[in-house]
Amino acid sequence: MVFERWIQQYVHNWAICDTFCNQSMGSLLMQFPASAEMLLSWTQSENRWVRRAAAVSLIVPAKKKLFDSLIFDICNALLTDQDAMVQKGYGWLLKVYSQRELDKVYQYVMRYEELMPRTAFRYAIEKMPESYQDRAMRRA
Repeated sequence: MVFERWIQQYVHNWAICDTFCNQSMGSLLMQFPASAEMLLSWTQSENRWVRRAAAVSLIVPAKKKLFDSLIFDICNALLTDQDAMVQKGYGWLLKVYSQRELDKVYQYVMRYEELMPRTAFRYAIEKMPESYQDRAMRRA
């Protein structure tokens, strides 16, 4: 796909990745929902920005209650990624998703707390109510 090639060729930092994915990719996915499945293949890319893009492209659609099952599929695929930029990307997606699906995200992070890198874990729980954060940090 053209957008994946653009990410590979022109994206070289988190700011460009996030701006492009939130605006262009997010809009594309909302207009053409069937194209969202391509994001799963992006999680296997050798390019860190393509892997991050797989998660952050879903942030705007997640706010609009779209792609619920794909969100966890992407997070599962990136769960043990060792790159901090990728961890922050899918952690951010979980944080945004938790704003409307708090219990689902809380259960997810607690289920995978031992596998999930600390960076992703902290991002994911950042906007949760303090009581949830306290319970998560005690268990983690």
